[in-house]
Amino acid sequence: MKKLHIIIALVLWGCAQIAEAQNMYRNYQSSTIIPQPQTAVSVVHSNGYVYYFQTDENGYLSVTEINPLSMNPTGNAKVFFPNLQNFIVYLNGGFEDTSGNFVLFGYQLQTHNIYMPQHPVYIIIAPNLSSCNVYYQNLLSGEFSAGCYGYNQNNDEVYILVNGSELVIVEAASPFNQHRFELSVVTNPNDHYSDVSWDNTHSRFIATGFAWNNNIGYKDPFVEVFEIINYDNINPTAEYCVLNQSYYDFNEYKSLHVQLDDNHLVLYQDLRRIDNPYAYDIIWLSRIQNFWDINMATINESWLYELPNTKLTAKDMIFDKCNKRLNFLGVFNYCSPLQILAQLNPYSLSSGIQIGQLGIGFHALYSCPNPQPPYINLYASDISMFNLALNIHNPCYPLLIAGVGSKFGSILSETYDISLSSCDLLLWHIDKPANPIVKPYSIHFTTPDPNFDIIAFNSAPENNTVSYLCNEQNACSHQYGGKSLKLDTGAQEAVATIAIKDNQEFVCEGFDGEIQYYLYDIAGRLLVQGRTQNGIRNIVKKSNGIYLLQAFDSTGKRVVKKIVSL
Repeated sequence: MKKLHIIIALVLWGCAQIAEAQNMYRNYQSSTIIPQPQTAVSVVHSNGYVYYFQTDENGYLSVTEINPLSMNPTGNAKVFFPNLQNFIVYLNGGFEDTSGNFVLFGYQLQTHNIYMPQHPVYIIIAPNLSSCNVYYQNLLSGEFSAGCYGYNQNNDEVYILVNGSELVIVEAASPFNQHRFELSVVTNPNDHYSDVSWDNTHSRFIATGFAWNNNIGYKDPFVEVFEIINYDNINPTAEYCVLNQSYYDFNEYKSLHVQLDDNHLVLYQDLRRIDNPYAYDIIWLSRIQNFWDINMATINESWLYELPNTKLTAKDMIFDKCNKRLNFLGVFNYCSPLQILAQLNPYSLSSGIQIGQLGIGFHALYSCPNPQPPYINLYASDISMFNLALNIHNPCYPLLIAGVGSKFGSILSETYDISLSSCDLLLWHIDKPANPIVKPYSIHFTTPDPNFDIIAFNSAPENNTVSYLCNEQNACSHQYGGKSLKLDTGAQEAVATIAIKDNQEFVCEGFDGEIQYYLYDIAGRLLVQGRTQNGIRNIVKKSNGIYLLQAFDSTGKRVVKKIVSL
């Protein structure tokens, strides 16, 4: 009977390990050149580090190298600033190309003049941060809202950048050379691209946006799968719209997508209730099978998630393959500047969605609807988030959210599972099924002549300060089986271990500096906490049962050990 109790307890312990979840919010603010950043994005690089980019109203661009395990700056930081120019850059996102270069995208404005036309801009920074070039189109308005890298039919690497109704193709080997493919304003007067990605399996690009359907206020999301024959010719291999047949709402803002696997694509579109447009907005997600073939594309599942506010705009969407979790970042712009993060299983849209708020809300207009739910003041009322990234170098495989706020500078949020976190407040929502259909849709292009300039940046050193806004102690250690996909590329460090002796004593080895430890019972209640050092014998008095001992140091090393006391 005692063995049976032990087996049951071990099963419960395994479930408790999987259910662990927490968030960490860290404030990165330059103490020298960039005291108040305006935008911030992060890129997880293949060299084993996270890079955090910030821009400010004086035209500076800062990059900070961060250890992905401790989430502390490594000391390698640099600030780039314009030479003989007078403009500022606002970032929307970024990615790493096949050569390890950082490619950032956004828009450019003349310094301190918000009424001047904005121009789309992209930035290429060398992997060792030795150079930074900014490319902007001085005769075109708009902004680059999305981007990716891929290849043409000659296997030449290219960047695809989205600017409203056009796609801009940049030759990676010669970034001065760019080619524009614009949706024809004659046949599609209100169509816009909003997202693009590269499908390595089918060697195709995937672009999504919204298509005008001749009804006022209605814009249907479209999917376009295409290949680049050469720099003057795009060949669409699949073009179709997804029409919502079961709901009387209209679409607005943008369409996003993520590729789940070789055959499945998830398409996002935000909706507004047409019968009561000031009641709430809707996240609409559809999973499309065989998305790459118009003759085979079908809707596997489609779901609507009604939210308690209006004017929802999408920031970013990313798929965590390890945990099979879709992450969606958005913001309400009408009654409260409220940032939200939504998480769900994209292979089971009907199983529900978890939506957590990332800031405090307030009534900005007298015309707001009924009082909003209570909010917690976690960040600030003026927080602005920009992009999502997955930290593949951390054993927990956390989600990174980059943002800024006027009261505290920039912030990099390290998020695991919002549904079980005490740092995020969950928002109510109503889930409803949708019944969309796939309809063929033809896209037409024009190819104007390119026109853009290059600006060279110089560099200067930077120092960073770090503070912690919300740090839940029970850090995740089992979201990816307790294993890291890739560890820090620096010098090999000693492996942290906890040796248990007679289930009454423990000794830590391989940690750095002071060690914090916590002892929990099988129900997750904290029983004992303390501090120790490597090699010191620590006695823990306890009754018979199963316990979890957790120890970690300031560098991010963390070990969880099971203790069975009979």
